[in-house]
Amino acid sequence: MNNVMMLNKRTPIEDAVKRSNCDLKMLVQALQASVQKRDKAALLQEICRIIVETGGYKLAWVGNVETDRKKTVCPIASWGEEEGYLASMRVTWADDTPNGYGPIGVALRRRQAVIVRNIKQECSYEPWRSGAIKRGFQSAIALPICIEEVPSAILVVYAAQPEAFDQQAGNMLVSLADNLGHALLSLRCQAISPNSKEFERLARLDLIGQMAASVGHEVRNPMTTVRGFLQVLLAKEATASNKEFFHIMIDELDRANCIISEFLSLAKDKPEKRMVKSLNGILEAMYPLLNAEAIKNDQLIFYELCNIPLLLLDESEIRQLFLNLVKNAMEAMPKKGVVKIRTYFCNQSVILEVADNGVGIPKHVLNQLGTPFFTTKESGTGLGLPVCYGIAFRHNAAIDIKTNEAGTTFQVKFSIKEVLERTVS
Repeated sequence: MNNVMMLNKRTPIEDAVKRSNCDLKMLVQALQASVQKRDKAALLQEICRIIVETGGYKLAWVGNVETDRKKTVCPIASWGEEEGYLASMRVTWADDTPNGYGPIGVALRRRQAVIVRNIKQECSYEPWRSGAIKRGFQSAIALPICIEEVPSAILVVYAAQPEAFDQQAGNMLVSLADNLGHALLSLRCQAISPNSKEFERLARLDLIGQMAASVGHEVRNPMTTVRGFLQVLLAKEATASNKEFFHIMIDELDRANCIISEFLSLAKDKPEKRMVKSLNGILEAMYPLLNAEAIKNDQLIFYELCNIPLLLLDESEIRQLFLNLVKNAMEAMPKKGVVKIRTYFCNQSVILEVADNGVGIPKHVLNQLGTPFFTTKESGTGLGLPVCYGIAFRHNAAIDIKTNEAGTTFQVKFSIKEVLERTVS
């Protein structure tokens, strides 16, 4: 019985792990929705659902910010235990009425998040207090959603506990609201631009790149803290019986960290590290690693590297691109499969080819390749190919895919124009 009681009693560290896990899942699912949803109403509804069902909050809603004389805020999406609360609210962000000095009005005028730590005690919440308490709302946060630094909507989240929005929770939701603003801007741009699949793919990469850095920072900080506590517990004799569980938790944190690292590879603004390099030299240096992996999988890997000009390359990024493509090729083949690597020069471009003799890519899957978070693998993240597209874009290169029932070939075409221009100058 004592053992059962101990299992049911969570420690502060376990609570912190659970909270960080919820935050990470909420943020990742919100990012997936931001990239995949192409309709504004559907996107906002899905974001509200994720905040409530994954984040564990009672209610989330998004209101449209009107710029008329009354400066009203009209709910347009919601999820959770609302029970007529939104219909009864009268919200404005005008500064000439008491209703404009609640958390929503202040957040919109200041363009920053406003937290109500305890609804029962917050004076500015008086106009909406009774309805909130009746529905079990104890704390709230109002987050402006800005497009090009102008508030266009407001995201409001309610919790069942007072003081629910500490620094970690607040920062997570601020990042989520900022990223939602990027997503809405992307939808707006796609609506007024030509109906091009290539434009849509690049727009999505640009969107997820803008999201990457802030998300990585906000998620990694609490994860690092939790991992440190777990390592401390591993060294204590008093918690020796739980070491197996601590190892599992650390492994899961490390796996999440790897996903974040891959996600950060999509960051839009990365420092320029390209130098004049030999593509063949980079590929040759990676052969021992790739050959060892091929032998382990009972597969073969062949190189056919022709004489090619030097290119402007970021070596670490090219290594990552090449590794991702070869890994995909190996995973697409059964045992005894063959991966062929070729480089050659054609029409003022250097071509890198990675070809496999698998079964090819179905047409419905081919159309989705390169879309962030799209994957057909059970344990895949859906970020490998988007990372490749991002690297290619930063190198002014293009990726082309040729596939049939006999296999698939990925071609990366690098222009030599930049190298020629640098040589001339």
